[in-house]
Amino acid sequence: MEGTIVNAAGIVLGSLAGAALHSHLPRGIVSTSLQAVGLMVLLIGISMALLGTDYVIIIASLVVGAVIGEALAIGKRLDDFAEGFRKRTHLGHDKLAAGFITASLIYCTGSMAILGAVQDGVGQAPSILYAKAALDMVISVALASAMGIGVAFSAVPVFLYQGSITLLAANSQGMLSGSTLAQLSGVGGILLMGVGISLLEIKKINVVNMLPSLLVVLALKMMFP
Repeated sequence: MEGTIVNAAGIVLGSLAGAALHSHLPRGIVSTSLQAVGLMVLLIGISMALLGTDYVIIIASLVVGAVIGEALAIGKRLDDFAEGFRKRTHLGHDKLAAGFITASLIYCTGSMAILGAVQDGVGQAPSILYAKAALDMVISVALASAMGIGVAFSAVPVFLYQGSITLLAANSQGMLSGSTLAQLSGVGGILLMGVGISLLEIKKINVVNMLPSLLVVLALKMMFP
């Protein structure tokens, strides 16, 4: 769990620094910084998406996952939760929910989160998560400077998500084959592309409701290895 702890701490530190700068930066700098993050997320998403080669599995995962997400109204539930949290804690920033959700998507859907957590779980030095921690901290500064302190709370789902994978890998070494990881990266990359497109304000894509796709692709690979 060492790699995940370092990663979560980096997100919090970067977010605090970005939130402190939020009120002192000109709007143009904030907007351009967010666009830079959007371009980088889009590039990472494309590189990950190209790793997926089983297009039938990937398309099926995205469609089925989107249907499940819409049926469960995941996006609305997260918005309601974030809004309730904002009111209870008197954090009056109107972008609290957006910052939390956007950052959580960026930090959790990348292949580095999965591969790094597996590396940590099988007893290797968590070098991937250390690199991810540095990258996430830089992104957190830019995101929090534009969206506020909500970005810091994304450290919680990152800790739970990566920590769960680490513990699972520790008890089920060899469970994820190379092909499964490739298709998982393909689906995660497409979701990250959606996040990048939304950050660039090209088109608003409801990536949150597509998150079940990451579970669907694992299920399909177990059924059709």
